[in-house]
Amino acid sequence: MSNGRLVTVRAHIRRLPTRTVITAGAVLTAFAIIVLVISALLPDSTPEPSGVAARSQTTAAPAPVTRAYLAAELRRLREGAGLSLANAGRRAGIDEQRVTRIESGGVRPTARDVSALCEAYELSAEERNRLMFVQYQLDR
Repeated sequence: MSNGRLVTVRAHIRRLPTRTVITAGAVLTAFAIIVLVISALLPDSTPEPSGVAARSQTTAAPAPVTRAYLAAELRRLREGAGLSLANAGRRAGIDEQRVTRIESGGVRPTARDVSALCEAYELSAEERNRLMFVQYQLDR
C-alpha cells in the first residue's frame, strides 16, 4: 500500500521462492558439492586391468594372505638381493634347510624368521613392515 492505494501483486511475483526455499536450495547445493568432493577423494572401486594388478601385488598383500604368497615374496626378495640360500641363512642366523622350507611354503615362518630374513636382505622399513604384517596375518 502506497499513498492509500491498493497495490496488486502480479501472479508471477507471488510464485517467487521464499527465503526458506532459497536457503534450502543453497544447503542442498552445498551438500551435493561436498558429496562430489568426497567421492573424488575416495579410491576407485573398479577392477584393475590384469597388468596393473600384477604390478601392485609387489606392494600389497593379497586377501586372503597365504603361506605360499609369503614364501614367494621372501624368495623373490632373496633373489633380488643376490643371495644364495646358504648366504641368506647364514646372514639371518637361520639354518639353510629352514630357509628352503620357508621359501617352498613347507613351514610357516615365525615373526623372528621374517624379521631376520628382512634384515639379511637389507629391506626398506616399508617392505619389512609389509612382510611382518603378512606374517602376522598368517598367525591369526
